[in-house]
Amino acid sequence: MRLLFFSLLVSVLSGCSSISSRPDELQRTWDAAHLRVLHGDTYAFGLMRAASNQDVLSKLPPGLKLPTVIYLHGCLGLDLEKQTRTLGRLLREGFAVIAPDSYALSNRRTVCGMGDRHVFSVRAAEARYAAEKAGALHWVDASNLFLIGHSEGGAGAAAYRGEQFNAIVISGFNCADGITRRVPTLAVAYRDDKWLYNTGGFFCTGATERMILEGTSHHALREEEVAERVVGFLKSHLKH
Repeated sequence: MRLLFFSLLVSVLSGCSSISSRPDELQRTWDAAHLRVLHGDTYAFGLMRAASNQDVLSKLPPGLKLPTVIYLHGCLGLDLEKQTRTLGRLLREGFAVIAPDSYALSNRRTVCGMGDRHVFSVRAAEARYAAEKAGALHWVDASNLFLIGHSEGGAGAAAYRGEQFNAIVISGFNCADGITRRVPTLAVAYRDDKWLYNTGGFFCTGATERMILEGTSHHALREEEVAERVVGFLKSHLKH
């Protein structure tokens, strides 16, 4: 049984190691990206490239530039509906949200609980590519881009090295491989999150701000107090 488990594990990780972060592959994640945009009575949601959403976006007021969050989903795929409390608050505060779909990559497999570092670097590349593409959109304020990542997406946010974002939020990851010091970062997790190791003791010690919640849950962005903290943190790093 142990030999079988080990063989399956090697097979999964070998498949993940073939995941590419070439521009043509990253374009797949952008083409499959979902968005949330709210401005007055104008609301766009779902697949960004959908004709209905493109029609809505084309009708936004000329010159409107929205501060925009690039959201990196967890290892089970797009989960915007699970993060509604935080992302919804951001929408009401005037932020737009764009979520690239990592599972649009070729040969993409889930590595939930595996901790494959190669996937983390690919997720960081997705964030970098999305920032470049978002900055060219007529309704995005390229001087006010932010990054939020949850779980495996949080690992990608922690692995990000660059200066495209004004601030970064990491949810449900322990930053075991370190964190960039060049971008203000808020890290949020539950002290006894079953998916993390020793969260309370060594959780994202390089972050600008940390928020450790009591409990065993993995979905910190669902909490009202976290939503309030995230909104305040991002707003404090808006460039006017």
